[in-house]
Amino acid sequence: MSITPSRRVSAVIFFSFLASMIIFFHGTIYHELYKHTHQLQTTEGHEHQHLVATEEERQKQLQDEFDRQMNIAHQHGRPSDPHSAPNAGPASKRPPPGPSPQNGADPDHSAPVEFPSHLPPTMVSHEHAGSIDIVIVETTGFHDEVSAALVHAFGSLSNARLHLYLERPRYGLLDVLKSFNLSSPIVAVNSTSEFGARGPKPQILVSTTCEVDPLRLDAQFKSLLEERKTFLYCVVHHADRWHGSENDVALQPWVREGLVDFIALSEHTANYFREHAVSEPTLRASTVLKVLPPVFPLVFPHKAKALSDSRLEIVVQGSYETTRRDYQGVFSTLSDLLGQRDDNRHLDRNLTLHLVGHGEHPTIPEQLNEHVFFDEKLNYIPFYSLISDSAALLPAFAGSEYLDRQASSSIAASLIGGTPVVVDRAMLDAYSYLDEGAVWVREEGESEMDVVTKLLASTPELIERQKHLVRIQCRQIVAKNIKSVSRWVEVALRRLSV
Repeated sequence: MSITPSRRVSAVIFFSFLASMIIFFHGTIYHELYKHTHQLQTTEGHEHQHLVATEEERQKQLQDEFDRQMNIAHQHGRPSDPHSAPNAGPASKRPPPGPSPQNGADPDHSAPVEFPSHLPPTMVSHEHAGSIDIVIVETTGFHDEVSAALVHAFGSLSNARLHLYLERPRYGLLDVLKSFNLSSPIVAVNSTSEFGARGPKPQILVSTTCEVDPLRLDAQFKSLLEERKTFLYCVVHHADRWHGSENDVALQPWVREGLVDFIALSEHTANYFREHAVSEPTLRASTVLKVLPPVFPLVFPHKAKALSDSRLEIVVQGSYETTRRDYQGVFSTLSDLLGQRDDNRHLDRNLTLHLVGHGEHPTIPEQLNEHVFFDEKLNYIPFYSLISDSAALLPAFAGSEYLDRQASSSIAASLIGGTPVVVDRAMLDAYSYLDEGAVWVREEGESEMDVVTKLLASTPELIERQKHLVRIQCRQIVAKNIKSVSRWVEVALRRLSV
């Protein structure tokens, strides 16, 4: 077919018009890209100064959403606490005492609860989901930090889907989980009341508080055991509460079937459990026990405060109950220390003791009012940030239970916060995952405050170097936890396939 001259002219005109439009749009797009690039370059210089404001706005938005959901929850008969925002200050200006994160503490039913509707959209993902359905369940409303450590360890598997059933996630726990760079997605966060009613049946079930979970979810646990398609990991908190107990009886069928491994939070609690917990002699030999220190990585929104020659901050973390922490002993030795100022020039440093806990306040001697502060109702990130700003964490144990049958949250908190904990040789033996080079060692005959006296004479550079070693050890333990869980799950799946 031939093209006539008139058609040829029309074609030339058309293509000329098309070319001009392409040039016009190309120029427009280039101009817009240039403007966008210029705006990015201009904005980049201002981002740092707006970082704090942005973080504060984000926290305020999160708190506002908490308050909104609490109003809804209150209308449905759930308790709420409008005074749950983080606060801190001198003891004389404190609001009524409240809770703080603590492993083994009683659940605080006035704390703000993060129901599944609080879950940030970026946290729920169905992309790149693997073939292993893992459920982590916690029915008591506490042990949030242990839940976080389990989520990080099991969520670091490359071929899994995580389903969380949490009774009362509190204190910004979901904010902590959101910060994790997990290989496997968190598919859903539900209330424990929905366990068994929604979501898939798991191949791996992790009971975060195994003294209670199997009893409160008795029907669901029994149903899974009957099908024999689920392997259970049972996390032990109180090794002395198992022998002959209801949970001991409830777990015996799982032990007989070879479908459960127990997880202790430290080697010393594992040893106690191994020797005392299982009441059925024929099952004791077949009980498999693992150890997983409850630590996880945490990126703080703000850089830790620089240490100084003029001040020193130390922290005691945990319940204000005198049966758990020897506060009067701490106050007595601190008073003695401050009374030596005239004889020791190193004591000119301003010394501050933060009590991060919950419960009824212990009585503070009048001479310590300017040195002791109660820090309460902190969300997890501010909680660990406060620890990270300190030079040392004092366990201040009132008894020996944290050395043989129960794991203290203070040890894990020091690692997560990146601050050395003060320990003696017995504690190093009990918490064998601690590196002697990343703690402050209290030698025989020394008190915890004797170690603080040494720190007052130390340089900020020495203390910062020790804090750096703590952060390194935390990363090493986290990496080891991931490797351990990977091996455990591989073996568990093989046992399910037999």
